[in-house]
Amino acid sequence: MNRILTYSRNDMKLIFRDPILYVMLFVPLVIIGLLRFGLPALAEVFPDMEPYTKVILGTFCLITAMFPAYIYSFIMLDEKDQDVLIVIRVLPISSIEFLVFRLLFISVFSFFFTVLTIAVTGIVDWSPAKIITASLPVSLVAPVMSLFIIVFARNKIEGVTWMKGLNFIMFLPVLSYFIKGSYEYTFGILPLYWIFKMFEPGFSSIPYYINYSIALIYHLVLLLVGIRVFKLRVFP
Repeated sequence: MNRILTYSRNDMKLIFRDPILYVMLFVPLVIIGLLRFGLPALAEVFPDMEPYTKVILGTFCLITAMFPAYIYSFIMLDEKDQDVLIVIRVLPISSIEFLVFRLLFISVFSFFFTVLTIAVTGIVDWSPAKIITASLPVSLVAPVMSLFIIVFARNKIEGVTWMKGLNFIMFLPVLSYFIKGSYEYTFGILPLYWIFKMFEPGFSSIPYYINYSIALIYHLVLLLVGIRVFKLRVFP
């Protein structure tokens, strides 16, 4: 417990030392406010948006959940560039303990923002239990993205490039809502397809619990793969 508190304090110091990072920490709250009050007003002006409000909610859940990943990606890319991660290997903590703590911190922040986004915006009439369970696979997207950015980017500039590329791929499943028939299932190879289908099945006839199960398992597998790759490339 003492180690967790120490890690938390140190990470908070790193975040609030950089104005860009701590501003990013509060951006999700601004987005949630805009979504809560702005989307209903837009739907009144543009009634054609109404069928897509749940898709929009799923999109913004992912956006708000990703901010902790961006913050920690920048922190760990700095540590990687300055060889801090090499120094950590000689400290009396295991590499897996260090990594798990960081990923847990990202996941908790992402989970909090996701729950808040779904609960506050009022776009879906879900029970508290469903909001909490639905937020689990969404919150796993952040540590998965963060791992792959840290592993393959060598510095912050490359990190931003990876973020843009992953964000583009991340929202490709939205196209499935404009494709009728079995062709939409080709997007199922992308893990976020199943998260979007949790919020709005669209033309798909797959039940919610199947979409949820696939989304959760898919991201757990990617998380384990990411941890394995991280250990091989960063902590060999």
